[in-house]
Amino acid sequence: MDPDVLSFMAVMASVAAVGLGGYTAIRVINIVVRRLEGKGGSALDGELDDLRARVEQLEAERAHLLELEERVDFTERVLAGEGQARRLEASP
Repeated sequence: MDPDVLSFMAVMASVAAVGLGGYTAIRVINIVVRRLEGKGGSALDGELDDLRARVEQLEAERAHLLELEERVDFTERVLAGEGQARRLEASP
């Protein structure tokens, strides 16, 4: 076979491969963009709602934990005060 024909066929095969790869890349990008825009992203919306609910729950638990820490601090202060009062009463 003639080398010019082989070169031409190689160039055409390369052009076809690049064209097919570009077409595929564009299709994938369009799918991703549509999902990010909200078309077909109901699974993402559900996951986002679940994450929001979890954050809300964690914030409520954090507030409860802070309240418990304050109660423990208060109890420690009261008990420490009672211990001091007993020591003062017991001293001669």
